[in-house]
Amino acid sequence: MTNANSGSPKLEKNVIYAFCILTAITPILSINIPRSYAFFPGAIALITFALLYFFAQTKPIISKKAAVLSGIILGTSILSLIWAKNPEVSQDKIIKLIPLILPQILLISLAVSLTANQLKHLIKLIPLGYLIATALLIIEIMNHGILHNIVRGESISVISDPDDFNRGAVALSLYAIPTYMLLCIQLKNEKLPKTFAALITFAPLLFAISLSESQSSMISLILGLLFLFGFPYAQKHAISALKFMIIGLTITAPLLMPPIYDNYATSIQHIPFMANGYAGHRLEIWDYISRYTLQHPFFGYGIEATRAILDFDSKRVFAPDNTILHPHNYVIQTWIEFGAFGICILSALTYIVFTNIKNNYTIAQQKLLLPTLMATLFAASVAYGLWQGAWIGLMFHVAAVTLMTTTLIKTNTAP
Repeated sequence: MTNANSGSPKLEKNVIYAFCILTAITPILSINIPRSYAFFPGAIALITFALLYFFAQTKPIISKKAAVLSGIILGTSILSLIWAKNPEVSQDKIIKLIPLILPQILLISLAVSLTANQLKHLIKLIPLGYLIATALLIIEIMNHGILHNIVRGESISVISDPDDFNRGAVALSLYAIPTYMLLCIQLKNEKLPKTFAALITFAPLLFAISLSESQSSMISLILGLLFLFGFPYAQKHAISALKFMIIGLTITAPLLMPPIYDNYATSIQHIPFMANGYAGHRLEIWDYISRYTLQHPFFGYGIEATRAILDFDSKRVFAPDNTILHPHNYVIQTWIEFGAFGICILSALTYIVFTNIKNNYTIAQQKLLLPTLMATLFAASVAYGLWQGAWIGLMFHVAAVTLMTTTLIKTNTAP
């Protein structure tokens, strides 16, 4: 933040404290009100940023990186109207994206502007909010969603669909690594071992996920843990190798998916864990969307294209129809909507993000950033549509929490 104002120090302190409390409360909302992510984090950011900018002693700085990223998302989406298969559907999505994306610039700006001293309350608040959310997830699943029904005006005797809690489970799997890091800081200050932080963070969540029907949250969490405890950060080129592997898979995805589906989908679907996660259905979707993409590989069919395409050539082995709202995979969705043009942009962004993690952060910070990023990319690869409002809000909020935790790690660890 920059010293450029003669506002009230007390107001500034109270506003930031309120921002920290609301940031910690947000994961709790993921359990029963996951759609609130489409507006709640952005609204908090907008109000906090405005209060600090106009009335506090110091002003937060607009993040140029967040502004550029948002500009790329909206600019590419608008440009896709030129080649959109159904311009009305694409235009409607763009209109909804603008008020959703713009407040996220302010959220990321706050995350990178606030100092470690201003964010110190998060060291206790984020773990507290996370543990309350985890306990609520366990209680709701075991009691068939009593609060879930109350929130929606349903009778508490109604048995909620276990799938209703999948979004909350995925959200908590993405918050797990930042929570663990903050607990490590807290326990270090109290001279307790990191083992306690791992048990407190991961054991309750693993139990909650085991009760749920969310395979994507389980794999996201396991992937995060593998990158936290098993990735060779000390090896100079490890992150670079990972970066180019992901870019390679991104570029070749529509060529890889059809043979993977033809040769392995049935076998994979016979594995109970994978069948419960609809692996065969996902592979079938990725197969027919990939083959459709290759008919117009350079620019695709416009944002939100799959919602309007009715002639996919599905083999209908796992699902009886050939329509889908979104591909459940951010790479395949980029291909079908923006073609090679969009994939070049996505690959460039992937290169920049991984290079930034490698070159500009300590190993202690990389152990936060990379596991959280990989867990998020996996969820984006199997669970959600890229432009779902709640998913966009969750990704930006997890990014903000991770960046603020990075600031706190920098202060609370040796160089």
